[in-house]
Amino acid sequence: MELSLVVAPVVALLTVLGMFTVTDRQSTYVAEIKVPQALEYRGHSSSVVIVRMFDRMSSIRRDGFSRHTGETLASDYAQTPALALARAFQVIEPVRAIQKTVGLIDNYVEGNIILQENQLNFMLQSWPWDGEPFQLEENGDIDAVDKLIEVMAERLMARVDPYSMAIYLYRRNIDSWNFSELNEIIEREIENQEPDERVWFRNLRALVLVNTGHDQAAIEEWETAISEVPEFSLAYFNLGYLYARRARCTEAVRYLAQGTQQPADPESLSDAYSQWGLCLAALGSATEGLSKIERALEADPNSFEAYRAQGAILRTKGQVDTANVLFNKARALARSVGRGGVHHDTEALNSLFERWDGGLEGLIAQR
Repeated sequence: MELSLVVAPVVALLTVLGMFTVTDRQSTYVAEIKVPQALEYRGHSSSVVIVRMFDRMSSIRRDGFSRHTGETLASDYAQTPALALARAFQVIEPVRAIQKTVGLIDNYVEGNIILQENQLNFMLQSWPWDGEPFQLEENGDIDAVDKLIEVMAERLMARVDPYSMAIYLYRRNIDSWNFSELNEIIEREIENQEPDERVWFRNLRALVLVNTGHDQAAIEEWETAISEVPEFSLAYFNLGYLYARRARCTEAVRYLAQGTQQPADPESLSDAYSQWGLCLAALGSATEGLSKIERALEADPNSFEAYRAQGAILRTKGQVDTANVLFNKARALARSVGRGGVHHDTEALNSLFERWDGGLEGLIAQR
């Protein structure tokens, strides 16, 4: 079910019927948000507030997820050549159909905005179907009502669809390393979720640990995830990528091989085979490495990383012309799909490919 936020009924009926939304993980019904007349005069009726809240929730989920959701490690590719072209880490959306009785709502929400002088007090009360009721409250200036609505939408999203919100926060704060808000969600969900859901938050915790320089703690977190859910392929893949980053290709191959035996989406499987192939080439088994690249292309024929990895290995074997054709094909695919949904400019792509290509050759040359 590929739904971001499905909204019904139409806006004209919102004041009567509220708004119903469905994500891959949760359904939420906001029956009503009472607003003072002063806000209505400014164009913020109950229906407008609800629509803007769900617009914000939709944008959070859209920004958090993309064809390949995730970030590469902030590392020096020249010093970690085994990583080469592979996307260092991915965060894969757990797709879970809503297995509830037809018509049953996961979260029923009502709200109220009170105006005192120029200050607004925004309260939401939610009654989850399978959990304890919770209340959210936020204050703001009447002249900043849109910001207040945005903040409340984010807080509601963190409770009704915490994984989508967590992914959004991870991507938003990856450059600043300010993961405090994200860590709050992670800790809460690890404590409250069942193992099959918990492991996704363990993966996020491990990503945060890597990005803050705690590789060993991240390894332990992924190992814990595997012990809880042995078929959790993402933990194997990320362990493989981390060991590749450390130029420990033997360990990387072991985890990547294990991960490809578990259920995984085609694009993630393709990335894993691409990195596996690069590691094998770095270990001196270029022919076997190329066979893994073929497996990567079987899983995802449009994987720019697979074509780039194939080209990098062939260039080390002296097949420069063929390698350049593959590099050009990889560049064209990368421009069309972007990385994490972001399209590259030519200069950035060329710089990225130079680091990737030189890294693998440098590692093999050291043998």
